[in-house]
Amino acid sequence: MLSLRIRVYPVPEVPSNLCGYNVPLPPHRLTMDIKNYMQTVGRQARAASRRLAMATTAEKNAALLHIAAAIRREKTALVAANQEDLAAARAAGLETAMLDRLTLSEKG
Repeated sequence: MLSLRIRVYPVPEVPSNLCGYNVPLPPHRLTMDIKNYMQTVGRQARAASRRLAMATTAEKNAALLHIAAAIRREKTALVAANQEDLAAARAAGLETAMLDRLTLSEKG
């Protein structure tokens, strides 16, 4: 069985009416079956697309501002997690081009 490590970063500031489609996942690493993960992501994406289709411009803008604030606030944790992911990718023998794509940078 293949498994996939994922990281979940909740964004509590996003208004509940815009994030109600999320399946609750713990805010730490977990391992899950790839098939189950992809089915979960697919269900979330379908629900999100329906909700976003009905959201007003103001709601979408507010959600984006909250998400941007969370990214800025959690920058240190995100960079540290990225370094762990890069180390694991190097250990797995990923090619330099793929490592470059995985690397977070200051320029965005």
